[in-house]
Amino acid sequence: EQGCTVEYQPKTPSLTLYQPIRQACYSVVLGPDASVTENCAGISTQTVPCGELRGRVDLAAASGEEKKWGVFVECLGVTFSAALAAELPTQFLGLCCILNYWYHTDLMDLQTWEVDALIAQAVSQYAKDVPSIQRILVTVVNPRAITLSAQFARGVEAVLQTASITGLPLEPLLPHHYFDGR
Repeated sequence: EQGCTVEYQPKTPSLTLYQPIRQACYSVVLGPDASVTENCAGISTQTVPCGELRGRVDLAAASGEEKKWGVFVECLGVTFSAALAAELPTQFLGLCCILNYWYHTDLMDLQTWEVDALIAQAVSQYAKDVPSIQRILVTVVNPRAITLSAQFARGVEAVLQTASITGLPLEPLLPHHYFDGR
């Protein structure tokens, strides 16, 4: 029907969904006793305590690249090791981190088909050539899929923020490398 907008409200807004990652990043940069005031245009202003890192990685014993990857996985709260993160192809690292984070948080309510669709969309950028992807026609637009894609893109931003504070050069981790707008 013309003039009708169908919207999907996510279980958790991105601001709340990625707050634990931001808190961990703040902790690395400012120390565990600091707090940060976050301003979200049109929504809220809140003071966020930095908090302690969870300590699954022995950062004191690690050195150089190993320590950077340790801080990276610790901030993101993923359940795989720093060594595995370092071995993943960069173009798939963000995907793995975000899906792992979503899977292990109770702030997301994902169906199996949605995970499959996210993986297929993110990987298809690398599996097909550009002309093949351009020929794909989308006849139905699902509001939940759009919301999940937007939350995924914000997750990529969180992964980039984490890579930045740890000094890992992960330039291929940009949202448009996962989704072409279809």
